Amino acid sequence: MINRDDYVVLGKENDLLKNVDLLGGEPRVRYLYLKPGSVDETKSQWQEFFKEKVTLYTRQEAIALNLFGPEVLDKNLDRIGDLIAIANGEFIMVEAERQELQLSMVGHHGGTTQAETAIPLLSADI
Repeated sequence: MINRDDYVVLGKENDLLKNVDLLGGEPRVRYLYLKPGSVDETKSQWQEFFKEKVTLYTRQEAIALNLFGPEVLDKNLDRIGDLIAIANGEFIMVEAERQELQLSMVGHHGGTTQAETAIPLLSADI
């Protein structure tokens, strides 16, 4: 879990949602369900806007990198956004409609920082 240091409100004073039909996920990882044919344009737009603050993957890239495990069942493909935006550092992507709630959260998770991915495992023989 990270404490946010910086954030952007998606669609507020920016046109980041112009090709987005549905926004999923949470402030550290956003799933973008896009208008048909807009993946390349939207990926370029988000990369230019966010620079190093966000890492973007198409659905195919994320699956090839095993971000969802070694196998993704066909029935689950539509659940994965056309683009996946993963926040880097202590950055979050906030929904305008939920801005107050999302900014009031003490911590956020779902990114790829060491604090978010190094989950300790305790085991005991019983």
